[in-house]
Amino acid sequence: MTKVNSEADLIPGPEHTTPGYLVAASLRGAINKGYDPQALLQQVGIDPEILSNPGARIASSRYARLLQNLWLLLKDEFLGFGQVVSKPGTFATMSQTILPCHNLEHALKRANRFYQMFDHTPAIRLKLIDDQLAQISIDMSQLEDHDHYLTLCAMGIIHRFGSWLIGERVPLIKACFDYSRPQSSHDYQQFFTSELEFDQDFCGFIIPRKHLAAKLVRSEVDLKAFIMQSPNGLMFNPDDNQSFSGQVRKLLGRDFSENLLSLEEIAELLHMTPQTLRRRLKDEGASFQDIKDQLRRDLAIYYLNDTDLSVQEITEKLGFAETSNFHRAFKKWTGTTPRKYRLT
Repeated sequence: MTKVNSEADLIPGPEHTTPGYLVAASLRGAINKGYDPQALLQQVGIDPEILSNPGARIASSRYARLLQNLWLLLKDEFLGFGQVVSKPGTFATMSQTILPCHNLEHALKRANRFYQMFDHTPAIRLKLIDDQLAQISIDMSQLEDHDHYLTLCAMGIIHRFGSWLIGERVPLIKACFDYSRPQSSHDYQQFFTSELEFDQDFCGFIIPRKHLAAKLVRSEVDLKAFIMQSPNGLMFNPDDNQSFSGQVRKLLGRDFSENLLSLEEIAELLHMTPQTLRRRLKDEGASFQDIKDQLRRDLAIYYLNDTDLSVQEITEKLGFAETSNFHRAFKKWTGTTPRKYRLT
């Protein structure tokens, strides 16, 4: 059983990033209401020009601040995407109503009843497939979600909040989507760390049925702390101590200038064989090399945006032999050079 730890563990670390297209998509509701997206981005230290690059990545801590600002500005937890406004505090009130539920299935059904008291809100549905599997789906048809931004957010919230409520990560057998595979599906893999299926007749998850019977373990004090940390723990994948990909990422550390642990050494630390670790990572849609490359990319963005390290110093910390090698790798990751990416 994989435990979900304290609220502090849910906060994305400095080496976690969010795809630029999701950051841009979060602004659509504000733009429709006449707000200047460039000003909103600059308020939280995001250079608007960065988002014009297809491979742009933004530090998740800055994206979190952007979402918090949007909630306050729009006074809407749906970020201006819905036909009606979901006033700030709605999610917190719903959370308080489900806290006394005796298990996760009961909590999900009560959460759905709560939101169905309002017009034009998402619907959560449960379906028992067989003795082993269950389906959790969410109907977003009442919201204007043309680029599927809110679908991703809602699915992430259901999974992460449900996992937090029972104190352990709910394993995902599959994450399913009722639209065609987008070009950004590799980011979906990191978001959900499970098998992905597109062109399905629902959006949601297939999970082990037994987790619906898991007891809720959180108190009102826990809930208050969780809500105060929002959107951390809801919008981001707090996988450091949960998925195998997250555990590998954490063991690799933040300094690539030293000798990195090999897959064999990490497997030993995780008390499994290298073959088993490779298989576990493959089940999550990852590989050891992918994890190293993604961690290097995210650390590079962190060092460029949030430290005074020179490009040469960053090159060394990331384990590149030459600055030119770092430049080529960074341009491949993000579509631009380190010096252009660095915020002024």
